[in-house]
Amino acid sequence: MDILYLVGEGYSKCNYNELRYSLRSIEKYGKNVDRVYVVGYCPEWLSDEIIKIPLDSQSLKHSGITEKHINFITSILYVVDNTDIGNEFLISMDDHFYIRETDFNNYPIYAKIVGGDT
Repeated sequence: MDILYLVGEGYSKCNYNELRYSLRSIEKYGKNVDRVYVVGYCPEWLSDEIIKIPLDSQSLKHSGITEKHINFITSILYVVDNTDIGNEFLISMDDHFYIRETDFNNYPIYAKIVGGDT
C-alpha cells in the first residue's frame, strides 16, 4: 500500500515535527507499506526513501491552476496524474499517529479510477 502525505507550506517547525513523528509511527507500526509520498512542502530532513513531490503555485502554473485553487483535491489529482502511485493508496496527514500495529492492506483507502467516463 502506498501512503500519500499532503503537507502545506507555511507550517511552523512544530508542525513539521508532527510529520516526523507520524512517519516514525508508520515505520514502527505499519505493515504492508510499499512507498511513502510527501506532496507539497518537503522538509529537508526527509529520508531519501520518501518520494518527495514539491508542489506550489509555480509547479501548477502550466496546468492553468491558480494559487487560490491549490488545495487538498488539487494535490491528490496532481499526484495521481503525475506519478506512479499505486492504484490503491492511503492519504495521511502529519497529525495521524499510529500507536499499534496497523495493516495498511486492511485500512480505508482511495483508489485511482482506471478507464471509464470522467
